[in-house]
Amino acid sequence: MKADPEALRRLLVEVRSCRLCEEQLPLGPRPVLRADERASVLIVGQAPGTRVHATGLPWNDPSGDRLRAWESYLPEFLPLPHPSPRNTRWLQVNPWFEREVVPELRFRAAEAQRIRLQ
Repeated sequence: MKADPEALRRLLVEVRSCRLCEEQLPLGPRPVLRADERASVLIVGQAPGTRVHATGLPWNDPSGDRLRAWESYLPEFLPLPHPSPRNTRWLQVNPWFEREVVPELRFRAAEAQRIRLQ
């Protein structure tokens, strides 16, 4: 299926203008996202911190640094622990995750990129 850049642009405008949660958000709404029809990997998160809210750049914080170090997704979806410092203890107690899962994630993301570029 061929990507429709104009449809994606319209969708991004609509998402960025969303105000449904305005009354419940102390800093106000600011949907933060980036998208490109050429992307081979989708990363979805929620509840960005104040740095991301201020800059409008997704994953522009320590969570993003950790997520980029993991750099991968399986072909479909794989729930991952949020890469925030709050999960450092979980990662320490579960060393198998970075030993076994992260290398596989890296391999699968590289494979998705290779296939996309063919």
